[in-house]
Amino acid sequence: MRTMKIFGWVAALLAVVVSPIGVQPAFAVPEVTLATNPLSIDIDPGRITVSGISSGGFMAHQLHVIHSCHIRGAGIMAGGPYDCSNNNGVYGMTACTGFMGLLPGAVGTPDIPEFKTFIDGWYDKTYTGPRDAAGVEEMASRTWASTQRIYAEEHGIDNPENLRGSRVYIFHGQKDKLLPEGVSDALFEYYKKSGVDARSIRYDKGIPAAHAVVTDNWIGWDKAQKCDTFDLAGNFINACTTRSCTDVCPKNAPSCSVALGQCKTAVSSGADVAGNILRHLYTPGANSTDDRAGPKRTNRPEREKWLKERVFSYKQVEGLDGNEDLLRRASMNDAGFLFVPKQCRKPGAGCGLHIAFHGCKMNTNTYGTILVGGVPAFVENAGYNEWAEKNGVVVLYPVVKSTNLAEADMRNPQACWDFWGYSNEPADRATYRTRDGLQTRAVWTVVERLVGKDRLDAVSSRCAK
Repeated sequence: MRTMKIFGWVAALLAVVVSPIGVQPAFAVPEVTLATNPLSIDIDPGRITVSGISSGGFMAHQLHVIHSCHIRGAGIMAGGPYDCSNNNGVYGMTACTGFMGLLPGAVGTPDIPEFKTFIDGWYDKTYTGPRDAAGVEEMASRTWASTQRIYAEEHGIDNPENLRGSRVYIFHGQKDKLLPEGVSDALFEYYKKSGVDARSIRYDKGIPAAHAVVTDNWIGWDKAQKCDTFDLAGNFINACTTRSCTDVCPKNAPSCSVALGQCKTAVSSGADVAGNILRHLYTPGANSTDDRAGPKRTNRPEREKWLKERVFSYKQVEGLDGNEDLLRRASMNDAGFLFVPKQCRKPGAGCGLHIAFHGCKMNTNTYGTILVGGVPAFVENAGYNEWAEKNGVVVLYPVVKSTNLAEADMRNPQACWDFWGYSNEPADRATYRTRDGLQTRAVWTVVERLVGKDRLDAVSSRCAK
């Protein structure tokens, strides 16, 4: 009987993984054509940065490596080093993430001893990535060597020497098992091997958060999840407060007060992860007590009005020369989004440009609306916009979508960014990790249109070749 219950729970998980999740209401925003720059956006080509969560964290780092000449800094939440998957999906899911190990228990663990034993054993058998310092060093060394080889032999990425002057922010939640800590540690070591000054890297991993975008919920969103929530049917945006620290150690442990204090300090200074990324990349050392702006979610009409004046959709096919077949092959959504502060629509504004990649299952089709113009929860609630508004940064939100299960297209059923090679034709599979990758092309062409290719070319002349 208990064996039947175990496999019943596994079957329930698989149903969650492959089934579409209910759509939440969303408001529509104006659509713009980027080729004509109708908003008169003025961006400083020397102020381009990137970040992302989960598969978007891998993608953010990947884009940083590919276009290191122009991208000045990166923020990676729950992501790993460049070419971690070695162009192999199975390896990527087992060595670079704990995805396969979490499958049986992700819908919750019933109070059945055999099931808990099964979960622990399954995770141990399926996760093959770094578990100790030696494993971290092996992954960091392998991926850094791969970066140098791809540059030297394929010339598909910028000279890795351009990474040296970057600023980097890395976040790992203490309760994140989907992206094991060893993978984040390997990313940290990768950047050190690239020559990034250790003082320019901030690595936060003291918050008891699950696999999600961590926020302090400054905007007061009532749908934000608890700090330690990992729910495949959720929104992957978790609010963390000092109350999230209550179970960081046994209550009677002699050192509990120390651990509790450390946790509360980490949460107090680190829960606004999107804001911390942007602060670290754009205004290091600045006072962060009053650097956000915008209406709270408690005043929904005012907040929607504010967002409609600043959030715009664009057709992502613009980034692929209007080729709809390539858009589908790349698993790109019809619409991407831009957050544009009003002060950035003036000649000479010299605003920054930040590219923010959502994670798996955080795309428009799942949490916004399938209609062009519907705003996903990640775009509205992850925490980027409020900081960007106050500090003059345009935020570009590219979006991928699930591949069509009805047509038996299983390449990307979870709407993940490509860090293992699903998005290009089989003969060109490995190009996903270069500037010729379809997703990279779709995003970078938009960057060129927003900033101006001639202005980017001027920056290129000063980069290591």
